[in-house]
Amino acid sequence: LFSCMFIPEISETLSKRHTSESINQARSIEHALQSFFDMQRGRRAEEWITIDGISSPDLDDGLSLQKLPEGKWWILKVHIASPTELIEIGSPIDLEAQKRATSVYFWESHILHMLPNIISTNLASLNHKKQRLTLTLELEINRDFEVVRKDLYKSRFFNRYRHDPQSFMQAFSNTTEAEYEMFSELHILARWLFQRRDNALRIADFDDADRRIVIGEYISGHNNTHISSFVIQECMIIANRMVAEIMQENNVAGLYR
Repeated sequence: LFSCMFIPEISETLSKRHTSESINQARSIEHALQSFFDMQRGRRAEEWITIDGISSPDLDDGLSLQKLPEGKWWILKVHIASPTELIEIGSPIDLEAQKRATSVYFWESHILHMLPNIISTNLASLNHKKQRLTLTLELEINRDFEVVRKDLYKSRFFNRYRHDPQSFMQAFSNTTEAEYEMFSELHILARWLFQRRDNALRIADFDDADRRIVIGEYISGHNNTHISSFVIQECMIIANRMVAEIMQENNVAGLYR
């Protein structure tokens, strides 16, 4: 348990409100959202699910898994929200985002977003029953749990159901649930991906369920013991590795952190 007092100066150094220019631009994007979709009709359409905490205000990744016939194994797709599709380079939102650099999460109800809330929690968030612009990483994984094919492409993602850890476990534990088979296969895949990382002496476990931060009288933390968290962890790690390989193979410069 990590304890600290909430230091107002830390929050004061970060701008709580976006500039009026950025907010006005975000509202313009909101009014023109359908036109953005109309211009992107050629993108591949994807319709799957998200898995996030109940109180998560911004949903930035979706998942899908297809089991292939004998001889091959899985097609894993990781769909990532793509707000840059909506924001013009050099515009007020872009310039302000460069200054902010990242979103800062104090707790669920106190977040300083890099982008205006209209975009962070709505227009670019993969919300339930909404269509959003995304980048999709498609991975073909063989019986030895090796990636034999990878592809990165622009897509249109429709979130058919927003799952949380509780609904994930309900579907995972009940053979009559619509998502039962996919969640079971995701868990099998995650376990083997974890084992391969462990054998390769990489960082094996990100479980931080016992760590909390005390901010004044508020305790901030999360329980990472759910199977859903483990599944997301392994899918995101393999996705980041494969995107890094794609960037390296295509001589695309990027930041390492």
